[in-house]
Amino acid sequence: MSKVLDYSIDVMVLSNITLIGNEKGTEFDYKNGYRGAFSFTCLIGKGETIKFKNIIFKNYLAQNKVYGLKITSTSHNFFAIMDNYVKPQVLFNKCKFLNNHGKIIETYRPSEYSYPNIYKSSIVQIKDSIFINNYGVLYSHQSKFILDNCYISELQVDTNEEEDPVVFFFSKFTVNFLDIKNSIFENINVKGPNFIIESDFLILEINNTTFRNTHTDYGYLFSITSHSSSEYHEYIKLNNIVLNNSSSLLHGNYNNCEISNSVFQNITMSSVFPVLTDSKYSNITILNTLFENLNIINGLIDGESGYIIDNVKLRNINSNSKAIFKFIYHDIFINNIEIENIKCNGEGKDSSFIFFDSGEDHKKLTILNSNIKDSISNGPFIKAIGNSNDMIIRNTNINNITSYGSVIENISTKATISISNLNFTNNRNINKMDCGSIHFSNDLHLSIKDSQLKNNIGKINGGALCINNILNMELYLISNIFENNNAINGGALYLGKQDSIKQNINRTIVIKNNIFRENIAENFGGGIYSEYSKLYLAETDNNTIIHNEAGIMGGGAYSPKSVDKNLFDIKLCKFENNTVNSDINDYSSKPSFISLNTTLENNSVTIITGGFLPLQFLLHDEFGNIMKDITKYYSSITLKLLLENEDNKHSYGDGDYFQTEKKNVEYILYGNLGSFINGKCELNNFRIFANPNKYHLKFKFDNYKETININFDDIEIKVLTCKENQIKMYDKNGILHCENPICDNRCPIEITAYCKSFYEENINDINKNECKCLPGWKSTFCGDRQYVDFSYFDNTMVVTQIPLYILLFAYIIFIILNKKAHIIKDQGYYKILLFSFAFFIYNISNFFSAYNNYAECSFNFIFKHIGISLMLVIFFVYIMPGLKLGIQAGEDNKLKLIDSETIVSHISNPDNCLHDKDTYFKESKSLERSKSMNKTKSLNKNKSTSDENIKKNNYELSSINLKEEYVLQSVEQKLNIMNPSNTEEINDYQLKAKNKIIKKQNPNSNIMSYIEQIHSSIIKILIIYPFYVILIFFLILIIKLKYNNSNKELSVIQSNNGNWIYKCDLENVDFFFNCIDFLFLIIMLINGKKILKYQYIFKCTKYIIYSLYIGVAFGPLINIYGYLILNNQRYSRIFFEYILNSICYSAFFILLSWDKVYYIIKKESNNPNKYFLIEKYEKCSIHNSLTCGCQLNRIDKDNTVSIKKYINFYKLCTSVIEFQEGSIRIIKESFKLSIMSINDNMF
Repeated sequence: MSKVLDYSIDVMVLSNITLIGNEKGTEFDYKNGYRGAFSFTCLIGKGETIKFKNIIFKNYLAQNKVYGLKITSTSHNFFAIMDNYVKPQVLFNKCKFLNNHGKIIETYRPSEYSYPNIYKSSIVQIKDSIFINNYGVLYSHQSKFILDNCYISELQVDTNEEEDPVVFFFSKFTVNFLDIKNSIFENINVKGPNFIIESDFLILEINNTTFRNTHTDYGYLFSITSHSSSEYHEYIKLNNIVLNNSSSLLHGNYNNCEISNSVFQNITMSSVFPVLTDSKYSNITILNTLFENLNIINGLIDGESGYIIDNVKLRNINSNSKAIFKFIYHDIFINNIEIENIKCNGEGKDSSFIFFDSGEDHKKLTILNSNIKDSISNGPFIKAIGNSNDMIIRNTNINNITSYGSVIENISTKATISISNLNFTNNRNINKMDCGSIHFSNDLHLSIKDSQLKNNIGKINGGALCINNILNMELYLISNIFENNNAINGGALYLGKQDSIKQNINRTIVIKNNIFRENIAENFGGGIYSEYSKLYLAETDNNTIIHNEAGIMGGGAYSPKSVDKNLFDIKLCKFENNTVNSDINDYSSKPSFISLNTTLENNSVTIITGGFLPLQFLLHDEFGNIMKDITKYYSSITLKLLLENEDNKHSYGDGDYFQTEKKNVEYILYGNLGSFINGKCELNNFRIFANPNKYHLKFKFDNYKETININFDDIEIKVLTCKENQIKMYDKNGILHCENPICDNRCPIEITAYCKSFYEENINDINKNECKCLPGWKSTFCGDRQYVDFSYFDNTMVVTQIPLYILLFAYIIFIILNKKAHIIKDQGYYKILLFSFAFFIYNISNFFSAYNNYAECSFNFIFKHIGISLMLVIFFVYIMPGLKLGIQAGEDNKLKLIDSETIVSHISNPDNCLHDKDTYFKESKSLERSKSMNKTKSLNKNKSTSDENIKKNNYELSSINLKEEYVLQSVEQKLNIMNPSNTEEINDYQLKAKNKIIKKQNPNSNIMSYIEQIHSSIIKILIIYPFYVILIFFLILIIKLKYNNSNKELSVIQSNNGNWIYKCDLENVDFFFNCIDFLFLIIMLINGKKILKYQYIFKCTKYIIYSLYIGVAFGPLINIYGYLILNNQRYSRIFFEYILNSICYSAFFILLSWDKVYYIIKKESNNPNKYFLIEKYEKCSIHNSLTCGCQLNRIDKDNTVSIKKYINFYKLCTSVIEFQEGSIRIIKESFKLSIMSINDNMF
């Protein structure tokens, strides 16, 4: 084409025109010239078509608006086709545009044809084409360009167009449409202040297109500006684009831009422009887009535009900007973004991920359903400022963010903040000047609900949440968990002071269902720190504050002062196990007051001049808690005690030198300065030297600016003169002090001796002062012990016990001589002797009461407890049968038993039956012949006749043999029933089996049960008592072996009067045995009281019950009292126990023994009416009863026969051992019951 002579080939289009190249493409090579340009003009427009096929335009150099291909049309009905395609007006297919200088394609429409969508009538499509190294490509005027599957590379600006420079696409003043899809922009570096696409009033759609290594010197790829008043509704839609290592994307204002399904990656940018856009007054939507591996100076967004960001991911971004997302003066909506490994490395304290400035108008920032993690910022990560705005964060995770400032901060003048379902964990604010991982201030309407704030760290206040500089606040903290957060103050929550300007405004505060757990504050308020003076208005419920920790004070909650205003009602919260250095400290404040921890009666004390007055004071917070200041934070607080003279009303301080400089000094104080350690100030060495007078103690605090109150009345101190044995000394100021006398160094002062002064005033002479022994010590220098002298007690024993022994032996001889007297036989000859023996050995123990070694103590223990226990056992043997066999009014079944004929022979002479059962049955067999003579006759009678005759003749039978015959008949019948084949041999098993059958059918089964109980109780006593005695000896031996090698000095103690006594190792065991004896006495008395209402008992049994009352009062109880009260008063204890115990056990002996002596002397010992109690009364005529309560008439008749029978019944029931012919036989229970069963057979 360079050989064409004409610069332009002008063609008027009147009909269809077609230019067809060969299959490989026909080249129009201009060889960098401009001759041979084509210019087609269509004026009428009747559907003419210009068609280019397989044409290559190459190396054309445009000049002065002369283009390589120019098509001009004034009609809509016109088509220019490059290939066989009919839809667009101009179509380029599979074309290559290489190394062209100047505009390749330009469309033009006269302005008078302008109207909306005019571009649809001028469509140029370029398909499957290549643009390489071109200087200016497309110039559009009210047209639509479609690029499909094109490759564009090495673009530069058209140097011929200074006014309207075009690189790839340019349009101006008119609405145009650019549609790019399935294309690649690659390896482009545009020089100068130009853009790859530059336009206004442009509709731009880019789909599935990649920008790779595409740069401009200006810094932006696109410059597109729309106008807010435009009627063409321009927009920008970028879908599925990839921006890789390229310049910023979009410059221009008033745009409606949507970026979706795109990727921005591997971008390193040194310009100050944002990656996406700096558009102002625009509405920009970013959807389903990924930003990753960016290293940029500025952020992604900068400009005063509204944004919707949804389902966007940002990863591995380094930025030195003020903010990656910088939002100015518009509403912002962010949903479902994922942030990971973002580094905002801008200027300190001023580099954020999101910076939101609402300006003067009210705007809203919304963040929903997002995940933000593993990122760093050199300022607040999310920051909001402005005059008034809303901040909404919901269903969002913010984890592992490190920021030089708060992670979330809103310091707007007025803000409404709503946070819910926020998972805020492992975040750190490393700025020591900024408060909280989350920080809000000024005029707030704040709501945080259903959120978890865990493992966050603040370098100053508020590990999780800090609210300070409060102008006014409406607060809702509901159902949140603050856990394991850490800060200097307020491990979880910090509430600062309220601005005094709006103190009069009260707004709602609700704090409910929150958990503050395991948060830590290095100083104050492990869970909560509050200086907010309106917090007392909070409505609180079900808040749990547990396991929080503070380094200094307030493990759970802390307020420096005015806790009644600065804290909510702590009673409505659960505080548990909050600590300060492992000590429980749920809530606290600064020091508020001190209390006196020394007991002073009426706050008054009397001391001797020069004496010590130890005082202890406690430092409390406003809650009344003791300030256990383990870290010694308040240890610098110094308490200084001063004295005020009651007369002169002036105070003086500490130290003798300080005081002697004053005139008319009356006192000197030492040890009156102290500090508080763990809340205690101990002035143990506080000493007052003063002339006798009354003074008042005053207090002063140093090294502390706050006020500390005194929570007790003035302490009045009355100073007295010296003690009797002290020497009065006066200093040069006439102040009295006292000195203790000084003695020889060999005098063990305050150990075993004291020094007595010779002079009373001003002289303390060691040579004249005398060494005096303390009580319990003797010799010249008081080195020997002085033991208690028991000689008087020993003499008393001799005087009182010897006559007692004489009387006791006389009584025993008297009993032996009269042992056949019925009163002795019936009450038990051996029991009387055993009781006398027990009384005797008890009294032997009194000789060893003043023991001085273990042997004497052992004898005292043995004789005392064997004697007492044996006496009580004898009493039990008396009481038990009386309790079971005694008869109350109206109880006649026992009398019927005794009056029955069949049992008379045995209870009338119990000695006949107290044999071995085999002998008994042999004797019964020898009477068989005489028994058989009467057997047939008696058996032929009916039972009623037999019963009547037997009862009628009951008292007429006088022959013992005849009575025995009846008995033996009954026994034989019983034996024949149980074993008809063999009546000669009955073993114990057969007797027991027989007795069980009889007991079920016998109307006297209760009596038989009593017999069993009596027999078993006596047998148990006989078995247990020997073991009890063995136990006594065993314990003595064990204790001896245990303490044999111990320090003997421990066995010698000092009594209350100072003298020394032996302390026996058996005293504790003795106390235990005394308790057992006392308990046994109580049990016998409680059960035995019933006997006092009984008849058919021995009268001595009642005397025994009376003696038990004395035993309870003066028996083992006295020994228990002596052990507990008089343990170190041995001398007094011995006399106290001896006198009262003697009364007790002498009463035992006298009340059991007097009736034997008395009735034997009166020769009435064989009259059972004297020693056995029986009274009979007629039944009430009205109620036919003995127990109705009516007055009954006594039956006066001789009861001797009944008494003897009942006494024999006693013997039968209580006998367990029989002495016969020099041998001892055991009487078994089964034998007694077999005898009793005879009554059932006969009647």
